[in-house]
Amino acid sequence: MKSTRIAIALAAMISLAACATNGGEKQTLGTPIGAGPGDLAGSQIGSGTGQLAAIGAGVLLGGLLGSEVGHSLDQADKLYVE
Repeated sequence: MKSTRIAIALAAMISLAACATNGGEKQTLGTPIGAGPGDLAGSQIGSGTGQLAAIGAGVLLGGLLGSEVGHSLDQADKLYVE
């Protein structure tokens, strides 16, 4: 059961990273870096199917937050170069 959860989390992290290919370097890296802790946070909530939903939500929210932080850092880098 635990290996199934890990496989689902890894698949979600990889799919989120694939969605972030249009961003800068830090945005692209921020997505899976944020999804990892989101997965861990979600795994601490609930049990059974509810826990799987919490893991999925944690991965999505963590990936989104990591992507936004990375995007902000990329924008700051662009302003610094100009």
